[in-house]
Amino acid sequence: MYNKILNFIKEYDTIIISRHHKPDLDALGSQLGLKQLIIDNFPNKKVYAVGDMVRPSFLGVMDEIDDSVYEGALFIYTDVSVSNMIANVPYYKAKKVICIDHHKNDCDINAEAFYDRNAAAAAQIIAKFA
Repeated sequence: MYNKILNFIKEYDTIIISRHHKPDLDALGSQLGLKQLIIDNFPNKKVYAVGDMVRPSFLGVMDEIDDSVYEGALFIYTDVSVSNMIANVPYYKAKKVICIDHHKNDCDINAEAFYDRNAAAAAQIIAKFA
């Protein structure tokens, strides 16, 4: 699983990361942790974290990008696998969409899904990936 995720990250120059709307700490931690992990290891890639914020977060801030940035990009969403919970962003415009999640339900989005249903949190999956 981790090698496949890494290969997708290597393949794309632009990577957009999101999570569920009204984020909790797992959603923000997995999203922003993955963003920083990619930046630290691939400094030439353009990496964005997008989505709504219900309050200022000590973990970081969201990037504001034009919808055109999604075209040709890799879109990764963490800590969610159902479409009605994804933050309101045009992920469907991305060239490739992948899901990294720990919940028990199946993905209802046209995406390549990577699950660790034994993980307590999506952030735990990102930590193992690191």
